[in-house]
Amino acid sequence: MQVSAVKSVSFFGVLAGGITDIVATNIFLFPVGIAAVLIGHVAQLAKSQQPAALAATMHAHPLLYITALFLGCVASVLGGYVAALLSQHDEVLNGALSSFLCVGMGIYGIIRGGSEPLPVEVAMMPLSVALAAFGGYLMLMAKSRGSKVAG
Repeated sequence: MQVSAVKSVSFFGVLAGGITDIVATNIFLFPVGIAAVLIGHVAQLAKSQQPAALAATMHAHPLLYITALFLGCVASVLGGYVAALLSQHDEVLNGALSSFLCVGMGIYGIIRGGSEPLPVEVAMMPLSVALAAFGGYLMLMAKSRGSKVAG
């Protein structure tokens, strides 16, 4: 039973999906970060004060914060989609597993005492897995629609 479970996992797909999630998150959040830097006048502060000031600005402006959360969620769906696309089997499983980097970073944030409140950090981990699985599901649905059209 364990051997078949391992065969269900596309390590390349999962890794590529995880990397896609992290890279897409950073690309998507870049404009939000620039806006936060400008709104909070973060660039005028000493380098050591900038990360805390940036986090405070994001939390003080709900539109920035919600936008950042939404874009991070979209990136998780994209990562799951890429993992499923590359795996070409067990799409939902491989999509869900692509969230491993986000979950790992969440655990690290909890241990390190990141800028997010603990309940948000804890909630984001299963949400990341669910969103990445949803990306895998979207790929599965696209694949099944394509085979119906072709067949």
